[in-house]
Amino acid sequence: MKPVKDFNEYIKEGTVKNISPDKSRSYSLVQDSSKDYNFLVKIINNMEITNENANHIIKSSYDIIMQLIRAKMFLDGYHNSE
Repeated sequence: MKPVKDFNEYIKEGTVKNISPDKSRSYSLVQDSSKDYNFLVKIINNMEITNENANHIIKSSYDIIMQLIRAKMFLDGYHNSE
């Protein structure tokens, strides 16, 4: 397993770029992630988690987490350039 890089290394590599903070984009991502989370909770509460739907639930959870990470990055003035 590779060690986790320091965040500044991603900036030096150009994977992450400095931008002006974008509060409105950050807010929009938080709102979207909240809607996605609430929908996912409804699905989980109404369905049994099975081998057939477990991957979808994990993928949806990952997408929600990534939306929140991107929201924080926009708020702090960073953007993933990939």
